[in-house]
Amino acid sequence: MSHYEYEVTFKELYRLIVFKKVCPFCQSKLRRINEDVLIKKGWFETEYVDTMYTYGKIFRRKIHYCCDVCDKYIELRQLKKKRWE
Repeated sequence: MSHYEYEVTFKELYRLIVFKKVCPFCQSKLRRINEDVLIKKGWFETEYVDTMYTYGKIFRRKIHYCCDVCDKYIELRQLKKKRWE
């Protein structure tokens, strides 16, 4: 069983939900990329229940975007607010 933790601030979460995913340089559509980093593997105690143990992997996931046209990686904080058309 795998568990994922996301590294997202409140402002980045707002941009992830509300902003249109358009490249600020060439105005083309962005592709979402999830970067997973393995934190822990094996038996670990769950955070929600004190006496329960689970076996699996814990990953930390970062979200960023890639533009296929201009080959640039764009973080969530670099997204610009654009009107929906």
